[in-house]
Amino acid sequence: MRRYENISIEQAQQLLDTGTCTIFDIRDDRSYEQGRIPGAQRFNDQVIRQLRKSGQRDAPVLIYCYHGNSSKDIARMLCDFGFSNVYNLNGGYTAWEAFENQASSISLHNTQKNAQSKTLLTEEVHAWLVEQGLAPNNINQRYDNGMTALMQACRFGLANTVRILLQAGADISLTNNDGNNALWLACFSDDTTTVRVLVENGVDINNRNVTGATALIYASSAGKTTIVKQLLEAGADPHIKTQDDFTALDLAASPQTYKLLRNL
Repeated sequence: MRRYENISIEQAQQLLDTGTCTIFDIRDDRSYEQGRIPGAQRFNDQVIRQLRKSGQRDAPVLIYCYHGNSSKDIARMLCDFGFSNVYNLNGGYTAWEAFENQASSISLHNTQKNAQSKTLLTEEVHAWLVEQGLAPNNINQRYDNGMTALMQACRFGLANTVRILLQAGADISLTNNDGNNALWLACFSDDTTTVRVLVENGVDINNRNVTGATALIYASSAGKTTIVKQLLEAGADPHIKTQDDFTALDLAASPQTYKLLRNL
């Protein structure tokens, strides 16, 4: 005996995207006119007779009502008529409408957020983004190796640009494909002001990349004593080890850095 399948909004959307699904709305005429799933037909005897005469009983059919209950009877009936791919929408049109409203709200929020970001960017920063080939209207967009505009600004030690990007909504928690966050790139630039801006804005000072290394471990291995001191004062953990079991002290590249860590 053929059986229908109850499906979610997401599954129904995937089904509709195929363009081969027939959709039946079994609600009253007024509700149908006020709002319906795109492509849905009003369910009636005439439509069913035409569908049965077509002989296409393997084509997918989606049924929905108000809340997904009454439509089950129609779905069962179509199975009895020999249709083999019958689907009932869980939650009915009420769930579909709520899903669509939520999607519209998210889209509006993102649009407003992008507009706000564009407004907060100074002309200088906007021009810098364009010069770098970065999108001023999508401040958290990923580029080569998962880099973002914020990471790029940190790599160049552009403290003021970093500050403006953060105010415009740049996500300080993002990491690139190597697992490094903006702080690592700031340490690369050796710019203490950029490091301070990130710390003041709550960057994860002990973020570990794909090898388990932190910004402190990197700075130590690069002999950046001033940055090491700054990170330690900001609360960086000197005891974290890489996947190869090395600490910042083990990898210290200069006598000054070694002495600073050793004295801990």
